[in-house]
Amino acid sequence: MQHLEAPIKLGFIAEHEDESDIKWAQENGLSNVEYNYHVDFDDSFPQATQLHLWLRQHLVHACAVGCWGQDFISKDAVKRDEAARRLKHTINYAAHLHCPVVMTGGGDREGDKLGAKLKDVVEVYKGIPEYAAERNTKVCFYNCPWANCVTGPAAWDVVLKQLPGIGIKFDPSHPYNAGGDPYAHLADYGEHVIHFHAKEVLKVGDKVVDEPMAGQGDFDWGKLIGILYKKGYKGVISIEPHSETWSGAMRRPGILIAKRELERFLVDSF
Repeated sequence: MQHLEAPIKLGFIAEHEDESDIKWAQENGLSNVEYNYHVDFDDSFPQATQLHLWLRQHLVHACAVGCWGQDFISKDAVKRDEAARRLKHTINYAAHLHCPVVMTGGGDREGDKLGAKLKDVVEVYKGIPEYAAERNTKVCFYNCPWANCVTGPAAWDVVLKQLPGIGIKFDPSHPYNAGGDPYAHLADYGEHVIHFHAKEVLKVGDKVVDEPMAGQGDFDWGKLIGILYKKGYKGVISIEPHSETWSGAMRRPGILIAKRELERFLVDSF
C-alpha cells in the first residue's frame, strides 16, 4: 500500500530569524515555520542564506512569508511604487527559501468606496501572480483589515475573478471580530485558501477577553478543519500566538497547547 503524506500540516509563526525556533520546531514535531515582515523591514533580507541553511539542516520548511502593512494603493506614487517593490523582493526572498506562499494586503485608503479601491488593487497587482508563479510561489491576500481592503466576500468576488492565481490567507478571528461568520466565509471561499492562521478569540458576552491559543476560545476547530478538508485544502495551519498572555516564556508552551488541539482533527498519514 502506498504511503501518502498528510494534506494538511501544522506550523507556527516564528518569532526570530535565528536557529532557535527552527530547532525547536523540529524537536516538537512541527515541520513548518512562517516569517512575517512589516512596514519597517529590510527587504534585502540579509539573513536569507543562513536561514535557508538552518531550515535544511533541521528538516523544517518555510511555509509562508508575509509582507504586511504596505501602501499599495496610496495616492502618493512614491509610496505605491515602494510597496510594489517590497512585494517583489519578498517574493524573491520566498523563492530563495523554497517557500510556496507569500501573504500580503491590497492596501487601503480612508474615505474611498470599496469599488474604487479594488480597481486600483487590481491595477497594482497585474502581473504579480505570474511573477510569483515563475518563482514557484503563490501570492494571497490576508483577511486582516490592517492596510488592506481585500478582507471578505465583497472584495474577494472582484480580485479572485480579475487576478487569476491570487489566493486567500484565512484567519477566522477577523470575520468573527467584525461580526461576520468565519464558517460561512470558509465554506464559500475555501477553494481559494492557500494559507490558514490558527488564531483564537475568547469572548464573554460581547467583550473580547483574550486571543488565547486554539482550543481555549470560541472556535470549533473541528468544524473549521472539516471545511478545509471538504474544500481540498493542501497546506499548512499556522499557529499564531497573538495575546500577551501567550508571549514571552508562555509562547512555546502555548504553541504546544494549540498543536494538541488541532492535531486531533488532522490526518497524520495514509
